[in-house]
Amino acid sequence: MTEPAAALPAVHRRRRTASIAWSVAAVLVALPVASLSLFRAIDVEWPLLVVQALAFTPWLVVPAAVALVLAALGRRRLTVITTAALLAVQLFWLFPLDYGRPVALKEGTATVPLKVMSLNTEFGEAEAATIVQLVRDHGVQLLALQEFSPALQERLSAEGLDALLANRISTPNDDGSGAAVYSVFPLASEGLLPDTPFRMAATRVVVEGSGAKGALTLTNVHALPPVDERIGQWRSDLLKLSRQAGSQGNQVLIAITTPRMTTPSSGPCWRWAGTATNWWTSARPRGEGCPPRGPWKARRCRAS
Repeated sequence: MTEPAAALPAVHRRRRTASIAWSVAAVLVALPVASLSLFRAIDVEWPLLVVQALAFTPWLVVPAAVALVLAALGRRRLTVITTAALLAVQLFWLFPLDYGRPVALKEGTATVPLKVMSLNTEFGEAEAATIVQLVRDHGVQLLALQEFSPALQERLSAEGLDALLANRISTPNDDGSGAAVYSVFPLASEGLLPDTPFRMAATRVVVEGSGAKGALTLTNVHALPPVDERIGQWRSDLLKLSRQAGSQGNQVLIAITTPRMTTPSSGPCWRWAGTATNWWTSARPRGEGCPPRGPWKARRCRAS
């Protein structure tokens, strides 16, 4: 009669061992995530290896979620709370409270809608026909291109882009530093950001529609990547962009990049000071097609 009762301690020990094992696994998975989050949160100039590791910040949600599941299996309250908080931090890096928040407008202020597309052409090798098709199918009114080459400009003209977006300011170059802005609206150059390896031009765009008229300054962004000894230039580029974003008026910074790959000090340059519909996409060379990737952000430019 006493044999079942004697087995209870053994069952309890097995459960306790399993609980410890799950919790230890959760901690091991969470530690790298917590380390990178710490680097991300402290605003200092970290070494190159840390900066490059922080480029994986958007993917840290996956191990953070795995750590939470392991902690839940371990049923230890402190581990569960800690891993849940760590997952919440990763979600905050991806979706900060002020990300993409439109400029507050007074009630009754007239606005003008605008569709914008940005595209890195990979040293001018993007498929011109696909670019033109995207512009036509989605009614793009303002197109910003990076790594723009003379050959790509000719191919785009041959495909009929000039008929869709008649206004253009371009500085094509074969070394990857070229850029271009195409628009259905009038354009005017406002100069270049100083001392940047890639040309980052500011362009004034006068937008009209729905009986209203407005203006914005578009900065075509192509910062130097943080590799090798160029990390100093990368930080310098982001600082200049931050200052540009803080300038007066409707400032729009557009690029193919991710704000979560920047350092904390560069964050303000990605908080949109201007308001415009913003569509991010990428082009694939060698005829593989070019499916758009989101998201659409519906915003409006304040009319003057």
